[in-house]
Amino acid sequence: MSKQDQHSLPRLGKAVLHGCIELLFYLPIPLIAALYALDSRIIAFVWLFTLPVVYMVGYAAGMNIKSSRRVTRWFGAAALGVLHVYALLLIQGGSGYIALALALFGAIAAYRGLLTGFANGDYPFQSGVMVAGILIHMAAQVARLGLDELKNCESLLTVTGIASVIVYFFMMNGQLVNGESDTGSGRSGTAMRLFKRQNRYLTAFIVIIITAIGLFRVWEQMIEDAVKRLVHRIVQWLSRPGDSPPPTAEPANNMQPQLPEDKPSVPPHWLQVLEHVLKIAGTVLVILAICAALFYIGRYVSRWLNKSLSRLMEKQRAKEADDQGYEDEVESLMSLTKWSDQLKQKLRSMAPGRNEGRAWDSLSGAERVRLLYNLRLRGYMKKGYPFKSYLTPKETASDLEAWRSTMKAEERALFKLYEQVRYGEASPERSETEPLKPLLDKEK
Repeated sequence: MSKQDQHSLPRLGKAVLHGCIELLFYLPIPLIAALYALDSRIIAFVWLFTLPVVYMVGYAAGMNIKSSRRVTRWFGAAALGVLHVYALLLIQGGSGYIALALALFGAIAAYRGLLTGFANGDYPFQSGVMVAGILIHMAAQVARLGLDELKNCESLLTVTGIASVIVYFFMMNGQLVNGESDTGSGRSGTAMRLFKRQNRYLTAFIVIIITAIGLFRVWEQMIEDAVKRLVHRIVQWLSRPGDSPPPTAEPANNMQPQLPEDKPSVPPHWLQVLEHVLKIAGTVLVILAICAALFYIGRYVSRWLNKSLSRLMEKQRAKEADDQGYEDEVESLMSLTKWSDQLKQKLRSMAPGRNEGRAWDSLSGAERVRLLYNLRLRGYMKKGYPFKSYLTPKETASDLEAWRSTMKAEERALFKLYEQVRYGEASPERSETEPLKPLLDKEK
């Protein structure tokens, strides 16, 4: 198998899926036509469910035959539709000229496949087309009450109608989310991935609710059948014969044939009331069970999403902190690399034997506070403190105290002075910073 064939097979499979989705939205129309035009229901459903194959053939033709003439496309689509129906008529063994009208649906499927093939598989689902398909399903639910051929297809139309709503919901939601990510909404890559994941879970949750509502009539019918079986057993139990004395023999001449009485057995009134009560109670219990299940599922999903969000945001903040160093809501001091180099230079200038006192005395009160604050913060980071660049100095002090479970009085005073220097533009006196000098000795 060549590489071209290997690449074309997934495309053909995607084309079949594309055709199945389009057939899903417009299923009631070809279904009614097939049931009335063809004598055999089996042949009708075979023709119906092979329409995606005709779509795939049209797609393959569109990929290989790049003709821009519209007449050529129409002629090719009509030929495929006629061949599709004629092949099934040969299998059926009849002429069925009326069934040739089904070739119109095959031609439409082939033409849609041609358009998708000409667009290299990028022919989008249009919102108006899908909405029209949903409206057709709604009309089919009303039409089946007057069409005998559709009475046996109630379950099929119900399931396909719900499926069309779900597919439309997923597609429109996916297009909106992808459009937001493509235009750029200011979110980081991690946040956008989390947003898409959360959106998928919420969409699935809403789809479950839609499915539960759509299949409510089916569940109601199941409850009615179960209640009827229960009432029937109760009637059998109540009408069973009790212990009676053995019958006495009667003269043969007195025995006359008795005709069976053909009276309909009508259950008593109290039993009918019990049946209605059981139906209502069963329906209420099913609704409560569904609501409880959705509540617990939603709560679990919400907690899981919150935990995932917290973990991803912590990773994102840690990555940003490694890149930018210390930064609060007003001021950015420097990156970690530049900060480390400057601190080393400061420590060398204040090392023993290099006029340590003169170097310390040459700094102003605000410079002393900034230097000590940076040194202490750097020291804690080396000991494993998870640095958080989004915290203010006051919040950093509280976070450090929670991390260490204790904090010395000199450190509290340092953080308080830095808060004043940082936000209040205050310049503390040198006498206020002298008690903090032992903190500098610890960092040497």
